[in-house]
Amino acid sequence: MQTQIHCRSRLLVGLAFSFVAALLVVFSYFNVLSCTVFDATVASEKGVISLQIPLTKLAGGKDLRNDLRFFRRTSADSRKMVSGQRPWGNGFGFAGFGYSRGSWLYESRPGPFLELYVPIWFLFLMLYVWLFARPDGVQFRLRSMLWLTTLVAASAWLLTLREPGG
Repeated sequence: MQTQIHCRSRLLVGLAFSFVAALLVVFSYFNVLSCTVFDATVASEKGVISLQIPLTKLAGGKDLRNDLRFFRRTSADSRKMVSGQRPWGNGFGFAGFGYSRGSWLYESRPGPFLELYVPIWFLFLMLYVWLFARPDGVQFRLRSMLWLTTLVAASAWLLTLREPGG
């Protein structure tokens, strides 16, 4: 009886994850949500979540970008995005990465950016498998939390490095 309830709850969580992922995919075709922290940007666009990480130091005398942007996609924007113009297509691949010169993104970071692309449905599938489909579940240990804290702190330190002068 206990196993049947446990399987049913995992199924319900899976259905909820599927529903939320489908809503976010549809939402991303009509709206763009972008969050920038220390010039690293996470954005949802056309069924894909992308991450852009700067590979250069911050220019001297320039400030870091930290913002949250939301805007609706218009029909003119949709016409500009010709199929095949972006490396991820329409969000039906598994994942990918790229490299862009990026000088048009920010004047504070004139150098290249590393770009990672993951379809929203694939991200939710991996999150579900990691959180709920494993037999032992997720166990947060002190060691794991310390490694995560170290990784986040080191990333923030690298992203805030500045060029001399200015």
